[in-house]
Parts: sequence; C-alpha cells; structure tokens
Amino acid sequence: MGLAFALLGVTLAVGMPCAAAGTGISWVQSAAAAVTAENPDKFSKTLVFQLVPTAAGLYGFVVGFLVMLNTVMAGSSAALLSPVAGLVLFASCLPVAFTVGAIPFFQAQVCTAGVVLVGQNDEMLGRALTMSVISELFNLFGFIVSVISVMMLTSGDVLASL
Repeated sequence: MGLAFALLGVTLAVGMPCAAAGTGISWVQSAAAAVTAENPDKFSKTLVFQLVPTAAGLYGFVVGFLVMLNTVMAGSSAALLSPVAGLVLFASCLPVAFTVGAIPFFQAQVCTAGVVLVGQNDEMLGRALTMSVISELFNLFGFIVSVISVMMLTSGDVLASL
C-alpha cells in the first residue's frame, strides 16, 4: 500500500508539470511560428522563449525519478514500504506537482508576449526574456522543497522508521 501512495506521488510530480509545460510550450510555439513566418531571421530569438516553460517538465521528472530510484528501483525494500512512508513520499511530491504544474501556464502567457515584442523590436529581447524567467523562481521553490523532502526521507533509515 505504501508503494502505491509513493507511485501516485510520482504520477503527480511528473504528470502535472509535463502537461503544463507541454501546453505552455505549444502556446509560445504558435506565436513564434507566426513571427518566424513573417521574418525567418527571428527564429533563434523566439526559440529561447519556447525553452522557458520546458524546465517544468524537467523538474517534475527529477523529483519523480528520485522517488522511483529510492523505492521501486531500490529492490525488495520497496515492497515493504509502509503506508505512512508512502504517504510521506506522496506529500513530498506535492510541492513540485502543484507549483510546477501551474506556473508554466502563466509563463507561457509572458513568453508569448515576449515573442510578439521581439517580433516587433529586436532590441527588446533582453527585457522580454527577463520578464519571462522571473516566474521560474517560483518553479524552483516547489522543485527544491520536493527534492529536499525526498532526499531527507530516503537518506538513512527515515522511511524504515515510519
């Protein structure tokens, strides 16, 4: 039962950020395609905006991988994961699932505006990119909290004592 809770956490930690990142990237790519169609030389300048929401998928994957590495891939001890230990691992996945699962939607709006801005004026690239990456700080908060929680729980015998 504990393993089921841990795997549910992995599902949320990977699924929500990847879905949000994929959706956000598609919005930015639509704007980038329109700008690039008008001026093919702006492709590389719009590409950088498409990469900003991509980090969300990576953050979720890393947290999910850490949980899997320390449970499913750990061998026979994974089957002995208590329900409480599984719930604690599940809870450790929630910060990345909720923060990184939501922020890329908002990042995509800013990145799309940045693409339009760069499409109109090349000199605005630095300013538009700065606006686009500011929200990444909040993605990092959720990611760091989840990583620290999982690492603390899986180091030593913390999970075994639960």
